[in-house]
Amino acid sequence: MKRLGLALFSFVVSVLLTGGLFVPVAFAQVTPVLIHPEPTTTTAPLSIFPMILPSPARVVQGQLLDDVVKNSNPSSVMPWNVLRFLIATAVSRGVSSQLIVLILLFPVIASMVAFARHVLGVSGFSIYAPAALAIVLLSTGIGQGGLLFLCMLLIASIGKPVLSRLKLEYIPRTAMLLWFVAVGLFGILLLFALSPVKLFQHIDVFPLLVLVLLSEDFIGMQSELKVGAALSRSLQMLLFAVVGALFIRNIQVQQFVLANPEIVVVGVAVLNFIVGKYVGLRLTEYLRFKPMMDTEE
Repeated sequence: MKRLGLALFSFVVSVLLTGGLFVPVAFAQVTPVLIHPEPTTTTAPLSIFPMILPSPARVVQGQLLDDVVKNSNPSSVMPWNVLRFLIATAVSRGVSSQLIVLILLFPVIASMVAFARHVLGVSGFSIYAPAALAIVLLSTGIGQGGLLFLCMLLIASIGKPVLSRLKLEYIPRTAMLLWFVAVGLFGILLLFALSPVKLFQHIDVFPLLVLVLLSEDFIGMQSELKVGAALSRSLQMLLFAVVGALFIRNIQVQQFVLANPEIVVVGVAVLNFIVGKYVGLRLTEYLRFKPMMDTEE
């Protein structure tokens, strides 16, 4: 049993860490064996932006970002340029510059959502949901990801009244509805796979998993609001996500982030601090009560 457990552990670690380049041999051997891939004529760097740009454009974009990192590498390390030095060191050791851009821009999207909700008074989901959906749209493409999100909303809207007749408790009912959404998305993918329209054949499991998990927020909102109000807030979240995805994929924004990471990191912290200290009327509240304020004056 101990040898079997070690073999299973070796298999899981090899698959997760190497993406299948290492496969363990029989259970009698625990050490994984390296399977050399076939030689290829071209080797393009992996990108975190699949399905948004054609492959040559992704390669060119990655090269542009790498050039920005190299040109921004300081000759001497100071407190105000330590992040640029660390980023240049990481990229020189094989870390994707596009991955660094995504990590640094994710809090920016969350801060934009926080500003819209706390200052502008726009209702919607949690801060995490629009930011996560923006990454999904970035991964799948705005058109494909938006269509999948709308399909998820439709499936959840159909599944809730169907499952409500079973009279289950909240947590099992939510798990059953997530199952309903997952099966529905699988059916949609299968339908498009069998049809002449090849729309979702290259979508990865990551965005699908995030969409299924985001359906839980929509399910919880349906239990508190009417279907129309829940759909309205969901469309607002989709709008935030589209704006966030367009912002992240902009090459000028990515270059600025890599050239000035200290400004981005400190600026996001300062913005959140200022927004958190704001206790006045939100813009929507001001517009709502402005006639009454004018009448009292």
